[in-house]
Amino acid sequence: MLAAHHGLEDLDVLASAHLLSFRLDRLTDEMAERMGPRYLKRLVFMHLGRMIKLKEILDVPPPAHGGGGGCTVDPRRAWALAAASLVYDAKPG
Repeated sequence: MLAAHHGLEDLDVLASAHLLSFRLDRLTDEMAERMGPRYLKRLVFMHLGRMIKLKEILDVPPPAHGGGGGCTVDPRRAWALAAASLVYDAKPG
């Protein structure tokens, strides 16, 4: 956030990888003001982009396993339920 405040683009890009674990609900008004609207938008969109990517990855079920061995579970349904649970519980940061 300090890099954003001083307009240090290169340092800001390097530091952004460490902000993926930053919880946006802990961002204070003072922090947002110091960052400025440009970097605040970038931070929010970086977090939103990660959530969108997670949903895209989980939207594609793994290939079917053939169903042998007495398996009675529909793998597509099991995948859909597990993926829905992960997406529901996932939060940026």
